[in-house]
Parts: sequence; structure tokens; C-alpha cells
Amino acid sequence: MSAPRSGPVLATYGTADEAAVGGYRYVLKKMHDVTSREYNFYVWRASYDKLWHYSSPVGGTANSSDLKVPTYAGGYCHTHPAHSGPNFSSQDREQFLTASKFIPGIAFYLMDPMQQLHVARQICDFMAGQDLSWLKVDP
Repeated sequence: MSAPRSGPVLATYGTADEAAVGGYRYVLKKMHDVTSREYNFYVWRASYDKLWHYSSPVGGTANSSDLKVPTYAGGYCHTHPAHSGPNFSSQDREQFLTASKFIPGIAFYLMDPMQQLHVARQICDFMAGQDLSWLKVDP
């Protein structure tokens, strides 16, 4: 299944990592309270164009955000506000374990409070994750 074409975020990318970085650039550009609230979105590969996209970011509280990740998602992306640590949390790890049962191969992405990017593609990547560079993509 593919996500619908409509929506506020229509940028396209060649890889899931590029789509995640594009989504984080969008969050930094448009969400002015990113240091005090957690934001999340997901990335998916569309069947109609075989390119990667990111969903519209959802803002939450200072400690969490609520986003339903569809089974066609290739990655779950979120931020940690300024009072959080630089690593994935134990709750992130538990969410990954649950999500990977329903969405095999899903990656979890994190932008930490210092705006460093991390990705976890398997359970052994938690808690620090693997570093992900700020790829040169537009939001």
C-alpha cells in the first residue's frame, strides 16, 4: 500500500535516509518550538513513483508525541527536546521492538537536542544508534 499523494509535504527523495533528513530539515525550518517539544513523522516509499517521502510532522509534549505509523512506513523519525539525552530512550527501544513485529525492516531515526542525527536499524543499534550525516537535501 502506498500513502496518498495529497498532503502538505510533497518532496521526494531517492533513499529513506534522505527522506528522513529532509523531514528533519522541514521540522527545523517550520517548527519553532523544537527545543521544548518532541516532533515525529514517518518516511515511506510510494508505489506510484518509487521515491521516498516524509509525512507531515506531528508535535507532541515535552516528553513524547503520538503518531500512528502505518505498515507501509520504512522509517519512524522523531526529535528529542533540549531536556532529553542524546541517545534513543528505553521507550524508543520498546517502540522499535513492537513496530518491527508489524513492519519488518523499519528504521528508527532520532534528531537529538544537539541536532545530531542517529539511526537504529536493528535492536543492537540501541541506545546510541548509528550516526547519520546531514545529507544535502531540501526539506
